[in-house]
Amino acid sequence: MTKHIFPTLIIATLLFLQTTNAKVWTVSNKTADKVDFTTVDAAQSSANSGDTLYVLGSGISYGDITITKKLTLIGPGYFLAENSNTQARLSSAKLGSVTISHTAQGAVLMSFEVTGTVIINANDVIIKRNYFYTVANNSTIIIANDANFVSNVIIIQNFIKSAGSSNIDIIYAITNQSANVVISNNFIQRNYSAYYSLHTGNNEGYVICNNIMNGQIYIFDGYVQNNIFRGEVFVYGSNNIVSNNVTDNGQVFVGTGSTDGQWQLKPGSPAIGAGVGGVDCGMFGGDSPYVLSGIPSIPTIYFFNAPLEGGNQLPVQIKIKSNK
Repeated sequence: MTKHIFPTLIIATLLFLQTTNAKVWTVSNKTADKVDFTTVDAAQSSANSGDTLYVLGSGISYGDITITKKLTLIGPGYFLAENSNTQARLSSAKLGSVTISHTAQGAVLMSFEVTGTVIINANDVIIKRNYFYTVANNSTIIIANDANFVSNVIIIQNFIKSAGSSNIDIIYAITNQSANVVISNNFIQRNYSAYYSLHTGNNEGYVICNNIMNGQIYIFDGYVQNNIFRGEVFVYGSNNIVSNNVTDNGQVFVGTGSTDGQWQLKPGSPAIGAGVGGVDCGMFGGDSPYVLSGIPSIPTIYFFNAPLEGGNQLPVQIKIKSNK
């Protein structure tokens, strides 16, 4: 008997999404997996607006993609071997660069490992629980890179690192081309001290809250609250509300554990309860705390065991948990 983990996982996903009429398609570039499609492009061609693409983890990148429809793309998460009770398969779903075109209003990108630039050219987009690691000297996320005005974008619960060495902004918004963007509960790190981690241009309605970050911020008519700044962080611009931010003094984080788990607050941390309304500062605080390994908000199988051979009745052990 061969172990088949993912049909069970697909059933759990379908049960979670059965309240909608949208269809769930499965994608894997591993030939052994029994799925609907082997590429994201092929899945998107057959999918209708509102459908979900569940992309399985693989050691092979799925490459660059362009999202042209209102689709929800879900991967398995990242750092899966570092944290407990994550996934039965410990491979992430890797993407290169991602472009969300203006026809993809309402698209969701969740729980992937992305090594290229994400360009957001559509309204009502959610970028959630992804691991961004740009190795080239390019911005990690660019908002409104075409002639269309973009609004209502949420960038939340992501782990963002830039390995570039030049003066490149990590999150960059084209001037006067966007509004109402929330950047919340992310880890944001740049290796080069100059330029900005967040550059919102002259756009309005940006909310930057409950992040852990270094680098500078350029913002107008926005909110910068409940963040933890690693090192000296300057906020440039005007007409902003900047309050309840904490600077890391070496006594804030636990400092041990997984790549993302080490940024949890240690007992007695000055960031505990220091945010607006008494919430904790940093990515694990507030109403939408960061989720370890970027586990998607669907039921996941984190343990599966079955014998390779046996009779009609085989002892199969499966452990499933729901995720918020």
